[in-house]
Amino acid sequence: MCGRFALSASMEEMSRQFSLKESVCMVARYNISPQQMIPVILPGGKLQFMAWGFMPAWAASDVFKPLINARLETLVEKPAFRDSVRTHRCIIPASGYYEWQKTQNIKQPFYIQALDKQLLALAGIWSYRQEGAASVHTVAIITTPALPALYQIHDRMPLLLTETQIKIWLSEKKNSQEILSDCQQTNMSFSAYPVTRQLNNPHYEDKMSTVPLSY
Repeated sequence: MCGRFALSASMEEMSRQFSLKESVCMVARYNISPQQMIPVILPGGKLQFMAWGFMPAWAASDVFKPLINARLETLVEKPAFRDSVRTHRCIIPASGYYEWQKTQNIKQPFYIQALDKQLLALAGIWSYRQEGAASVHTVAIITTPALPALYQIHDRMPLLLTETQIKIWLSEKKNSQEILSDCQQTNMSFSAYPVTRQLNNPHYEDKMSTVPLSY
């Protein structure tokens, strides 16, 4: 799964890498957690903030539990996701993400980033719903089986898209099977290392979160 990530890049870096058409005020974040508002890239280079915790438009908010992840393998099958994967695809930019490795009685967080430290493009889907007078946009991160280099940390990882795949994912194509086939996880080079266990607290927010742990 993917339950935490960091985004410390400047607006200029994001605009340059993802060809954004607009600029917003960005604050470096080192422990972004579910239910928080996160920046989401939509087709046409549009940037919008959405709540991380997907809610289908038809779901009752007092019954349906928000979903932070959606498994690539079942996107087309699940009623909650199949409409959004056709028409509401997006990118979640990240400097890196965290995953927890279970060893005996310890859950050790690891920080995972591109080896060249370029921003990651996490595939996502979003939904829109009206709650009273408020317009609510929610988003989930797509996950896929982990690559062999990362499997020892966790058996799942976010679906990370290449530059070519980003164009496909954000295109107007509505053939879900074709899109998912073209956007399978490709082999990438990563840097993965243990970081402070203070990240076990979702309220912990410090730039030291991404610094390698010193034993």
